[in-house]
Amino acid sequence: MGSKIQATLAASTTEVEHVAAAMAAKEAIWMGGHVREHGADDEPVVMHCDSPVAAASMRNTTSSAGTKHIDVTSHFVRKCVDGGTINI
Repeated sequence: MGSKIQATLAASTTEVEHVAAAMAAKEAIWMGGHVREHGADDEPVVMHCDSPVAAASMRNTTSSAGTKHIDVTSHFVRKCVDGGTINI
């Protein structure tokens, strides 16, 4: 029974990391637009994630059994990483 509880907790933590990263990415992109208006270079935003599993799943374009529960809207960060807007 302990492994089932641990798997659920890890899945929830990964989902929370994705949601938090998506919110941070939206803010960073918005702020980056304002900075570029004032002549700054167009460089990707660097985001740091303290969860190696969540960071890896944000970089990975394929879903696995452990990340298939994550809502499609949370995959916004993946699109930003693929497009070069954000580095994780």
